[in-house]
Amino acid sequence: MTPEEIQAKIEEKAKLLFDAGKATTLEEAKSIAVKLLSEKDSAFDLQIKGLKDSMDAKDREQKEAIAGLTVKLDESDKAREEALTKMNRIQNKEREARKSTIQSALYDSFDEHQETLKNWAHSKKAFEIEMKAVGNMGVVAGSVAPEFNAPVGVAHELVHARNVIPVSPTNSNLIKYIQFTRKEGSIAPVAAGAAKPAFDYTQTVKEAAVRKIAGHLTVHDEFLEDVIGARDFLATELPEAYLDVEDSQIFKGDGTGENLNGLYTAATALTLPKGTVNTGSNSWDKIAASLAQVRRNLRATSAIWVSPEDYMELLINKGDTSDYTYPIQSDATGQLRIGGVPIFQHSVFAQNQGLAGDFVRGTRIFQKMGMTVKFSTEHASNFTSNLTTVLIEGRIALPIYYPESFIKIDFEVVAPV
Repeated sequence: MTPEEIQAKIEEKAKLLFDAGKATTLEEAKSIAVKLLSEKDSAFDLQIKGLKDSMDAKDREQKEAIAGLTVKLDESDKAREEALTKMNRIQNKEREARKSTIQSALYDSFDEHQETLKNWAHSKKAFEIEMKAVGNMGVVAGSVAPEFNAPVGVAHELVHARNVIPVSPTNSNLIKYIQFTRKEGSIAPVAAGAAKPAFDYTQTVKEAAVRKIAGHLTVHDEFLEDVIGARDFLATELPEAYLDVEDSQIFKGDGTGENLNGLYTAATALTLPKGTVNTGSNSWDKIAASLAQVRRNLRATSAIWVSPEDYMELLINKGDTSDYTYPIQSDATGQLRIGGVPIFQHSVFAQNQGLAGDFVRGTRIFQKMGMTVKFSTEHASNFTSNLTTVLIEGRIALPIYYPESFIKIDFEVVAPV
């Protein structure tokens, strides 16, 4: 009996079994048919092999039957090995005929799993084969699922306010502190036996409330499960977004409602003229004048903040002979400095706005709750819609010990009257 006749007989018997409800699928019906026919006809011994699947990508059941349906009527190990040897020869011939990279990768993977295939021929239990990595297969766009790489976050500030301001923990909702100002008198030289002069300070109790900065976003569960690095992306992206808003509060908060009282808001304006520096002087001169004003208040400037546009003007500032004039001191990072004081740029400042000050002793961030990122499905209709809400929040207070430690700079050039 030829293989074609055997195949026809199997399919005929399988259809009868399937129609009679003896099997739930045609493949199951074929297996039963082979067994029934094999009990009556020994001619099936080694002839029922090489029935390969067409590898039709649109038919998952045929695809799973790749490598051929091998039915063993002879139970001996020798017969099973002979069947596998013939199947391998068929695979080798088809490997030569089909030069597709994906098919070659499949065949290579099957070669490494002969024992699994041998067991599958009898047990019909599902198994998984990991296909070898393949190169560019020249597939049609949209024919395969895209592969996502780890997300890259949106743009944020390079340096934050808390990079130059000390941070301390607190368990309170309100920070109380004292501002000292000279009231009267002073320490002075005295003659022997003479009365010593009295001096005093005005002590003003100030308060800085702890304020919460928070926000949340909702993402599909599939984003968290399917996109590489999704959780890492959120755990790093959200704190940066939080810090941008924290910066805005620390520098520009107006002190109303739930807003912090910002340093730029509380700062004293640069008074000009100061020495040879006047409103018509360049940006470098005005920064130097702000350092002098902070020092005149017996404070020491630790950082200067300017807008990106004013930072640019500092870089391209030229003298009358078009030579660059900035008194730069660079460290390994190329940090711009004047008199040893670092200059940072931040988009919270509008063009012509700058802030110089003693960020070490003039203020402090008190943190009741550090930046916290939380994930939850218990929000609105998240549970029924397969959504996850991601929350970022923190609680801080910003006491300003000495407002005169901070000087706001106006870089606009105005001709002196």
